[in-house]
Amino acid sequence: MAGGRQLAGGGVLIRPPDPGDEPGYELLLLDPEVSAWLRPEPLSPFSSAEIAEMLADDLRHWRDAGFGPWVLVDRDDEELVGRVGLHRTSVGGELVTELAWTVRPGWQGRGLATAARPVYQSPKPLPLALARAAQTADIAAEHLKIVCREEKLLEPGFRAADLPRLLRKHPQDALMLVGHEPDFSEVIASLTGGNVKMAKAGVALIDYAEKKGKLLWLVPPKLVRR
Repeated sequence: MAGGRQLAGGGVLIRPPDPGDEPGYELLLLDPEVSAWLRPEPLSPFSSAEIAEMLADDLRHWRDAGFGPWVLVDRDDEELVGRVGLHRTSVGGELVTELAWTVRPGWQGRGLATAARPVYQSPKPLPLALARAAQTADIAAEHLKIVCREEKLLEPGFRAADLPRLLRKHPQDALMLVGHEPDFSEVIASLTGGNVKMAKAGVALIDYAEKKGKLLWLVPPKLVRR
């Protein structure tokens, strides 16, 4: 599909998707770096059928809601280089809005996120979905055979001061929390005094008592996958 709105800098156009974008979606979502980020182990890479369904879902979203994920295309050859925008979905039975942001590695670091934001803002914004964290929690719960519950205290902005309230709501000898960065790194630093950086899909064990904590271990994603 020709045309689109030019973003400031970067040689990129932004436009709604069209039915002919399936090869571009495959180029984007099957890129090794993109796939590793969106579908980390133990998830399998996207299949062609899943990619086709994602495009179909984006088209339905535009048709039904009047907005949705946009595609970023190279101004010169119209090759699809990214997918960005707001997408309504259901998480835990609540209608929320997920922010989709995926850009091929060679196009990252060019300020496209800042340039695209005014274009993809929803006319009726809803709370941003915590879809990726919810997905991680579901995977962990299934693997560990435990119950997974949604907790609003863990939404972006979670702080160490919120922890006592959370533990009162969920009194357990051991509790597994799934949340967001940089919140978790800052909470660990506040509790333990340690300067840590939680990697995506990383796991930390904290021995917590009397509003203080001791970092027992911090496991990177590579070891978690094993």
